[in-house]
Amino acid sequence: MITPSKKFLICLMVILFSGYGYGADPIAKSVQPETGTGSKTVKLVLNDLVNLETSDTGLTYQSNDFQILTFQPQGEYAVNMTIASGGSDNLAITLPPGSPTAYALVHRFNKNAISITNQSIAQTTVSVGYFGPAAGPTHALPAAGGKVGLAQYQSLGLITMARPMMLTIECRNEASMLFALMAGAEAPKLIALNTDKNKLPKQYAGLTDYLEIQKANVYTLSKNWDGVALFIVNISIQKADQGNVCNCVISPE
Repeated sequence: MITPSKKFLICLMVILFSGYGYGADPIAKSVQPETGTGSKTVKLVLNDLVNLETSDTGLTYQSNDFQILTFQPQGEYAVNMTIASGGSDNLAITLPPGSPTAYALVHRFNKNAISITNQSIAQTTVSVGYFGPAAGPTHALPAAGGKVGLAQYQSLGLITMARPMMLTIECRNEASMLFALMAGAEAPKLIALNTDKNKLPKQYAGLTDYLEIQKANVYTLSKNWDGVALFIVNISIQKADQGNVCNCVISPE
């Protein structure tokens, strides 16, 4: 039997716990960003993604001369990232609020360590991609090349033959598609297919120094790469579940 004194104790506990958020409005919580409560250091993995929550840092102790980074927020809040490398001034990356899509950065890190920190005000998670030649592409091809399909964030790598080779990238859709092409120590080339140079997606801001823009959905290049490492990665802004798989073919001429 519940006595009057027990009833009073139960009511008191309900009042106390409701003051600590147990009765909080879930809608209010969804529109009021929380502040990060902790931080951790995560190892950046070449040619893969890692998730950085607010206050987390992604770290690698060595990079290539040039490196491709991508940032894809997992929520709709604005994102602030800082990148430190080699004692130089920090790079600041600010992504606007809205639907989460991929943003790319090309930078010369001169083989220095790279430290990336999520300094967003809201508690949010950002998927950070770290791409380049050297190790671990999605598809490692022989010197004679081959044909593979590349979805978002997938890559191919090979040591080219010392003779002319033909590269073809074909995307059978209408969305703007973006690929990074890296050959040896050369600066990367960004290939944008299905893209109007007068209507560039906002995600391409800051990439124009590296962009080669094609309205068509096919890109071809014939070149003798003289036996250097060739690396290609799909860094398109669409999510991987939207059918953005493109065929990539490379073969001797």
